[in-house]
Amino acid sequence: MRKVLTKEKILKISILIGTILVGILFIYSLYKVNIFQILRNGINEAKREEIQIQTKAQYQIMKANGEDYEIVITIENQNGIEKIVSEDLSIEGKGKNKIAIDKKMREGEEYRLNIKAVGEEEEEYVLIATSQIPVITITNMDVTGDGTTKGVKIEYPNNEKFNNYYSLDDGITWQEYSEEITALEIENKTINAKVEVKEAKTIQNVAEVQAIIVSDSLLSAAQKAVIGNNRHYRIAIKDEVYPVHTYVENGDTTYTTNKTYGDANDAGTASANAKNMVLVKVNGDLTVNSGVTVTSYGTSYGGTKGMLLYVTGTLENRGTITMTARGAKAEGQNVYLWKNADASQRGEYEFVPKIGALGGTSVSLSSSYRTGRAGATGGNGTSRKTGGGASGAVYCDFTSSTATSGRGGNGTSYSGGSGGGGARNGTNAQQGSDNGGAGGNGARPSNYGSGAGGGAGNPGGGSSGGQSNSGGNGTGGLLILYGNTIQNRGTISSNGAVGGSAYYAGGGSSGGGSINIFYNEAITRGTISAAGGSVSGVIGYEGYRGGAGGSGSISIGNIVEGTYSPK
Repeated sequence: MRKVLTKEKILKISILIGTILVGILFIYSLYKVNIFQILRNGINEAKREEIQIQTKAQYQIMKANGEDYEIVITIENQNGIEKIVSEDLSIEGKGKNKIAIDKKMREGEEYRLNIKAVGEEEEEYVLIATSQIPVITITNMDVTGDGTTKGVKIEYPNNEKFNNYYSLDDGITWQEYSEEITALEIENKTINAKVEVKEAKTIQNVAEVQAIIVSDSLLSAAQKAVIGNNRHYRIAIKDEVYPVHTYVENGDTTYTTNKTYGDANDAGTASANAKNMVLVKVNGDLTVNSGVTVTSYGTSYGGTKGMLLYVTGTLENRGTITMTARGAKAEGQNVYLWKNADASQRGEYEFVPKIGALGGTSVSLSSSYRTGRAGATGGNGTSRKTGGGASGAVYCDFTSSTATSGRGGNGTSYSGGSGGGGARNGTNAQQGSDNGGAGGNGARPSNYGSGAGGGAGNPGGGSSGGQSNSGGNGTGGLLILYGNTIQNRGTISSNGAVGGSAYYAGGGSSGGGSINIFYNEAITRGTISAAGGSVSGVIGYEGYRGGAGGSGSISIGNIVEGTYSPK
C-alpha cells in the first residue's frame, strides 16, 4: 500500500527544514562563520587523507658529484608494506609502514620497484633520477592593467618520459600543463606543479616545489588559500611577492609551552638576509596560557620577515605574543595586509610601508674640553611604520678634537632601525644599518683606554675600548594578528633593543616594530607595546647616553564589513 504524505506531515517537514535553515543563518550572523568554507575545508581534508592512505614513494638526493647521485628511496603505507621487489633486491616488508632503500644513480637513470602493500594489488613504481624540479614563476604581475591578475609560467625538467601537471589547490587535484596560467588575485589559488612518469606510478623527488599563491592581501591568502603545515610558498599580491613558511593547527588549540615558529632557513645570517615570513593559521580557537611566549625564530642576526598569526575563531592571549628583538635583516617591501572593499574611505590597501621612520641624526662635537652630547632619538613610526634607530653619543677630551657618532638606521617594513655607534675624541663612529642589519660600531682613538658603546641591531655593534659594551642584539619586528574575536589579557609586543653602555659615549638603541591587529567581532586590548629601545646606560660620571630608539606603530581595526575601521 503506497504511503501518502498528508498536508499536516508536509507542513511539519517544511517547518523542520525551515528551522534548520534559520539555525544555520543564526550561526552565521552570530559568529560570521562561512558554512561553505567549512564544508570546503572538510572536503579538502578528506581528499588529503585519501591521498595519504595510498602508497607514498619518494626519493631524496643526499649527495651529488656532478651527475652521480647517492639517493635514499622511502616507501610508506599506513596499512603496511608486504613486499618490495626490483631487479637487484627483494625485501619482505612484514607489515612495516615505512622502508628506506639506499641507491646510487646517474642523472636520467631509471629504477623500477614492484611494491605490494597490505590489502592492495602489487603495483610498479618508477624513479627517474634528476636534480631538477618544476620551477613556478610569475611572468606578468599585471596582465589586465589593474594589478588584479597575474601570469604564471611553469618550467619542467626536460625529459620526454615525464608528463607535466599543475594544481590550483596545492595538490588536491591535478591537470596537465600546456600553457601559461592566468590567475586572479580574488580567487586565492595555490599553484603547484609536479612531473609523473608516463607509463607507471612515480617515485617523486622529495625536493619541495615552491608553490605560488595569487591573492589580493596577506589576510585573504591566510583565510582562503589552500596551505599546508610546515610548507613554503610565495604569495603574490599587487606588485610584490612574499616568501612565507606556513604552519597549520587544526581544531581548538592551547599553547601550554613556548612556541617558536620558523627555522634557521627563514632568518638572516652573517652573510645573507632573512628569507621568509612566518604564517601560522589556527583553524579554530587559540589560547595562549599565562607564562607562555609565542614568537618567531631568531638569532643575533635577526628574525624572520615578520610573523602573521591567523586564528579563525577566538584568539585568547594570557601569555606573550611578541616580535621583540625579532626584526629581520632584509630589504623592505610594501607589505599588503588587507584590501579594502571601499577604497574611498581609507584607500585601496592597509599596508606596512617598505621604509619606516627615519633614524636619529648623527651628533658631532668639536673644540670642547671634557664634555659630550647625547645621541639623537630615532623617529617614531606612524601609519604602520616601524621606528627609526637612534644615534650614538659623542665625547671630547680636548678642545682640538672633533667626534661624530653614527646616525641611526631607518626602519623597514620588517625591522625597526638599527642604532648608531658612540664616538670619542677625534673619531667617526659607524652608522646603524638601514635594512635591519648590524648596529654601528663604537669608535675611539687607539691610544685611549675607555671608549664608546655599539648601537643595537642585528647583531649589536661592537664597542671600542674598555669600560664600554656592544649594542644589544635585536630590533622590533613585524607582527600581524587576526582573530574573529581577540581577548588580550597578556602582552602583545614588538620592542627594540638597548644600545651599548659606555664610560664616555653610549651607543644608539634600535627602533620598535609594527603591530597590526585585525578582528571581526570584538577585542580586549590588554597590554600592547612597540617601544624603541630605551637610552643606553653610562658607566662613568662623565658619560653621555646614546639615544632612544623610535617607537614603532600599533594599528587595531575591525574588518567585518570588508573595509578596515580603526578602533
